[in-house]
Amino acid sequence: MHLLANYPFLRLYLLQAGERRALEAEWLGHASSEQRRAALNEALQLAREHRVGAWVADDRLLGHVPAADLEWAASVLMSSFVECGIKRMAVVEAVTPLSQRLIHDSMNQVMPTLPIALRRFTELIAARHWALQ
Repeated sequence: MHLLANYPFLRLYLLQAGERRALEAEWLGHASSEQRRAALNEALQLAREHRVGAWVADDRLLGHVPAADLEWAASVLMSSFVECGIKRMAVVEAVTPLSQRLIHDSMNQVMPTLPIALRRFTELIAARHWALQ
């Protein structure tokens, strides 16, 4: 596991098992919409550079995400995942029930239209293991 980027609200890691690679986004707390989008755009660039096939979203400490950011993630971010070659997305669910529900609703709308396998987890180790299979 290699730290690729570090923000006050997010850490980005490269995970590797043999030839398989995943990018892990560990959310550490609140970020503004501008900060969140800029960091996720950098994460996409890192995903391309490292040719990752999976994404691990550690959303446990993500906090509230405004509806506009969820819409951006559903339309822009998820299509960029496909363009990057991401085939698996492991989500470690947010601790707060409201964030969990909002993220679920947003993902349930967009994921059936994408060629990405999605699984939700409560344990980070299990999410990493599945992402790198």
